Amino acid sequence: MPAWLLTIEYDGTDFSGFQRQARGRTVQAELEAALARLFGTPVKTVGAGRTDAGVHARGQAVSFRADREFPPDRLVAALNYYLPPDIAVLAARRVPEGFNARRVALSRHYRYLVLNRPCRSALWRRFAYHEPGNLDLGLMSWGAGRLVGRRDFGPFSPGAVGRMSTVRTLLRAAVWAEGGLIKFDFEADAFLPHQVRMMVGTLLRLGQGRLGPAEFEAVLAGQGQAGPAVPGCGLYLMGVTYPKWVEEYDENLPVQTDRNRTPLARH
Repeated sequence: MPAWLLTIEYDGTDFSGFQRQARGRTVQAELEAALARLFGTPVKTVGAGRTDAGVHARGQAVSFRADREFPPDRLVAALNYYLPPDIAVLAARRVPEGFNARRVALSRHYRYLVLNRPCRSALWRRFAYHEPGNLDLGLMSWGAGRLVGRRDFGPFSPGAVGRMSTVRTLLRAAVWAEGGLIKFDFEADAFLPHQVRMMVGTLLRLGQGRLGPAEFEAVLAGQGQAGPAVPGCGLYLMGVTYPKWVEEYDENLPVQTDRNRTPLARH
């Protein structure tokens, strides 16, 4: 049975999240509806990241199996024909049968955007969180560095505590300013629910001077209050990293991409 791995992007503003739900519009439901129309039969998908309501993606990875073959060089265009304007398939490649986009992933890369200026923006309101006050970039960068490593991230995901292991490995974290935006980057083997938004909220308190370095260390030790979680509008799933063999699998088959992007590229 043919198996595929898609790279997709979406504007998450009008979605209740990626994962299919009993109520509310979701990215997974829209994608599966488009696949069903294309293949003429129900198709189930697996996403590498379960983004929350309002969260965007520039490099979400989704795997699925189909009951019949489809020309690889036509799959991207055919799916984009059936998808709504706020979802687009960027790339598609063949993967081994039984491939699971979530389980095989080595890491996920998220970015959070904060518009840091006195006045709000009409153009950025769906895509960045507005913070009008002064922020200490150096102190936030220090705090981001302290988050890196393998640790218990339970303080940044209270709802996960007691339901699952809250130990994760944060591979890298960075904070920098660019064009009026403060950008927060995080890459980890996996993330807990709301973890990134809680980490950004904590770092913003640090940058605002509402949380001192010693208090920040106490939060890391589970002895202080993390967050609050920032809104989903500023969060983006930028990309998913897979083992090298995923990109090398069946390289003789052509791969169709949109806008000259590399399949599985980290943007």
